[in-house]
Amino acid sequence: MAFSVETYALAKKLVNDLQKQIDDMVIEDGEGNAEVIQARGDYDLLYKRLDEADKRINGKVSGIDLNEHVENKDNPHEVNKSDVGLENVNNTEQADKVDFDNHVGETSKKHIYGSDSGKSYIRFDDGTQICFLNVTLKPITGRTMNINGKNDRAEFTKSFNNIPIIVGSVLYPDSRKEYRLEDLAEMYFFSIDESSFKLGIKVNPAGGNEFKDGDELPINVVAYGSWK
Repeated sequence: MAFSVETYALAKKLVNDLQKQIDDMVIEDGEGNAEVIQARGDYDLLYKRLDEADKRINGKVSGIDLNEHVENKDNPHEVNKSDVGLENVNNTEQADKVDFDNHVGETSKKHIYGSDSGKSYIRFDDGTQICFLNVTLKPITGRTMNINGKNDRAEFTKSFNNIPIIVGSVLYPDSRKEYRLEDLAEMYFFSIDESSFKLGIKVNPAGGNEFKDGDELPINVVAYGSWK
């Protein structure tokens, strides 16, 4: 049977108030007042009965051991997050205050300054940035591929302050096995500037392979440099 701490506090107050009223009557042996004699019951003095009642209230309320109930950590009242206004709070581990202060106070910097969730760029507060780009190469000749087969330029999402360091890697579809990386003689970037680049690739004649109409090579490009 559940009860509240407020119920216990109210019962305690009523007993204390009653004790005070009896104390004010200065009754030592319970004689001379029929109501007091009746309230005394089997006790020779009324205050003894009140003391006993006080002990029982301290120990148990409505048949439940109060101390045992207070120490119960198994959520006997089945309180959930919404009952205390925490239903929208994420249960995420937080850094210690010391670790947070150390992180904020780092002199090396290198904290993320801006990003589109890492889809195409990440900027850092030390003035550097990384840009990501996917381009598709198509044949211009049997030995050469360029962007879209038209020698197009590819634009970075964000411009660099100077010409960035740029690298590319081939993303082979599982279904295309005609040429291997060792068959490709060279991947080359040309006409790189602060905001765009051109990219080509050549097949190694010794590999005996040639690009055909309809061939495509998806390329991952990563550029690194300064933005301020």
